[in-house]
Amino acid sequence: MKLFGWLLAALFAVLIAGAAGARWLGQQGHNGAGFPFPDESGCWNGLCFASLSPDDVLAGLRESRRVAPASVTVVEGLQPGGYDPLIAFTWTNSAERPLPVLLYWATHSYHLTRDWRQDANPALMSAGDVLAALGPPDRVSLLADQVSLQYAGRRLEVLVVPSRSDLDQAELLPGDAVIGLFVISGDSPPAAETIYYPPSTPWQGFGLIRFATQP
Repeated sequence: MKLFGWLLAALFAVLIAGAAGARWLGQQGHNGAGFPFPDESGCWNGLCFASLSPDDVLAGLRESRRVAPASVTVVEGLQPGGYDPLIAFTWTNSAERPLPVLLYWATHSYHLTRDWRQDANPALMSAGDVLAALGPPDRVSLLADQVSLQYAGRRLEVLVVPSRSDLDQAELLPGDAVIGLFVISGDSPPAAETIYYPPSTPWQGFGLIRFATQP
């Protein structure tokens, strides 16, 4: 019986360590869906897009062990607004089906988005994955039919399609699809202050979110 008690205690300790380890991994920029978040310097999966040429971005993606090399292609040339070429690639994860992703970037920012070219392509992750990994956002904005979760400290904006949206309110649920990550790189010029465009509001939790017309 004493041995059995020790075994139970050891099993409990392993479970606690596993839970702590999972939480630590989430804080390092990963989530339950397996798609990584950018780190605090603004680099994604070890790639600092602001300091790389298009050729280096293509090479870096093809060398990543979680990207299917043959999937890395240039979809279009220079994007409007001065963004570099739109690049398609497939993120692979043993626990999930392959995830088609689109990337375009400029000197101090970049976008990673769901591949919108086919309706069957999955979202990057869910809103619940974001909150589990990063915690509550600093502020939430309503952008037409999308909700923006804003993490000022990480210079990160997460775009979510809410379950329902209106002129000044939206219903946001944990399973709602994340369709884009917008990142301002860590080497960008510092802003005098953070600007939130209306309608926006502090985080109110999942459910019905009511937005103010002033930031």
